[in-house]
Amino acid sequence: MKTIYAEGVILENLLWDYLLLRCVCTLRALPALRKRCALGAGIGAVYALLCLLPAWRWLCSPLPVAAVSGLMAVAAFGGERGLFRSWGCFLALSAAFGGSVLLWGRISGEGWCLRSRLLGAVSLWGLGRCCLRRIEEARQTPTVRCALTLLGRSTEFTALRDTGNSLHDPISGRRVLIAEEALLSPLFSPPLPKAEPAERMLLLRGTELGARCRLVSCTSVGGESLLLCLRPDAASIDGEEEALLLGICPGRLGEWGALW
Repeated sequence: MKTIYAEGVILENLLWDYLLLRCVCTLRALPALRKRCALGAGIGAVYALLCLLPAWRWLCSPLPVAAVSGLMAVAAFGGERGLFRSWGCFLALSAAFGGSVLLWGRISGEGWCLRSRLLGAVSLWGLGRCCLRRIEEARQTPTVRCALTLLGRSTEFTALRDTGNSLHDPISGRRVLIAEEALLSPLFSPPLPKAEPAERMLLLRGTELGARCRLVSCTSVGGESLLLCLRPDAASIDGEEEALLLGICPGRLGEWGALW
C-alpha cells in the first residue's frame, strides 16, 4: 500500500492551486492578487487532503467540487470585475491541467507521477503563452507607422500589420518589411534600375547599395519568388527601433502599399 503524507498533499496542492489562480489573474488582466490567491490555494489544499480521508470521500462528487472551486474563486477574486468569468477560467485551467497530466502519464506509462505533473504544467504554460500572444496580436492596431533612413535619405509611410507575414532573412534572422517600390522612391536617387531581383542585385554591385543587398526567398499567392531586400541605416516601427530588412516589391500590395 502506498503511503501518502498529509504535508506533501497540502504543499503540492497549495503550489498548483496558487499557480492556476495566478494564471487566471494574467488571463483576465487582473491585479497581482498574491495574498488572496494564496488564501484560495489554501482552501483548495485543505479540500484535497479531506478528499483522501475515508469519511470525507463524498467531497469528490461534482457538487462539492463546484462549491469548493467557487469558494476558492471568491477568496481569490471576490470584489474584482467578472467574478463568474474568473471562476469559469479557473475551472477550465484546472481541467486542462488535469487532462495534460493524464496525457503525459499515459505517454510515459508512469501514471500520475511528479514528472507527468511537471510536463503537464510546462505544456499548459506553453500553450497558454501561445494563445496570449495570438490574442495580443489580434488586439493590436491594424496599421503601423514606419520610418526608414538609407544613405542619408529618409521616408515615412503607413504599413498594414500582417499577422500572416512571417518573412525573415534566414541568415541574419531579421524580419522583412515589404513595401512597394513606388512608396520607397524618396530613398533612391537615381531610381533603381528596372530588372528582375537577381539581375537588379548584379546591377547594384559596386554601388553604395551593393553591400546592403540580399535576396530572400518568399512565398505568396502567386508561388515562390525572390525578393530584393536592403539593410537600412535605421528603421523604426511606431517609434520603436527595429533591426529589419526592407523588401522591395515591384508590384502592388493593396491599399497601404506596405506589409509588416
